[in-house]
Amino acid sequence: MLCLAANIAKNSTFMFAFALAMIGYRPFNIPSEAMRPTLEPGNYLMIKPPIYNEQGNIRIKRGDVIVFRKMNDETSYIKRVIGLPNDTVQMVNGQVKLNGVILNQQITAQETLTDVLRQQYPVTRLRETIAPNKSYEVYNIYDNGPFDNTPELIVPPDMYFVLGDNRDNSTDSRMDEILHAGIGLVRETNIVGVNGYKMAEFDDSETSSPQEKLSHIHWYAMAKKIE
Repeated sequence: MLCLAANIAKNSTFMFAFALAMIGYRPFNIPSEAMRPTLEPGNYLMIKPPIYNEQGNIRIKRGDVIVFRKMNDETSYIKRVIGLPNDTVQMVNGQVKLNGVILNQQITAQETLTDVLRQQYPVTRLRETIAPNKSYEVYNIYDNGPFDNTPELIVPPDMYFVLGDNRDNSTDSRMDEILHAGIGLVRETNIVGVNGYKMAEFDDSETSSPQEKLSHIHWYAMAKKIE
């Protein structure tokens, strides 16, 4: 009876994903660890298409998760929006300074992770608050990282400053796109989706064949909203 209920729930999630696709949501799978702990490698997502306001701009809030492409690059990336146009952003000792205010971080757990080489390493999980009604969890692997301190930056019009939640294992707006070290600031015209749902997870290891990955898809009992 329990197995039947579980199968019904999984089929419902699959049908929900199909319904989302019919109204413009796009499928996306997580290829890296850059958005841990929010999104894990192998997560299968349905990303919401952008919604535009009366001025023709995408409705984006600080803390939203976006999918986008770089200029002249068909690869899709996923990061969290930290700075909106005209915001001032800076990294100070590993913490975000947004418009002159250091974002509050509270330690929620000490964990041990395993990387792709099966090496274990300690991380600190923190809850970061970017707005009164918006917070999310991030990872800190080590202090005094190469991008824990950055110059102050004013985000230009029609651009966004983004970070990965796995702060010491993400190439993002802290790295200059011109130097090919990161993705730089994200142009609004390159954004293809905002937030969405986690639908399933599958084996995303490099040694797995496409057939093996498809056979190991695990549909969640309920779709999980990306926060």
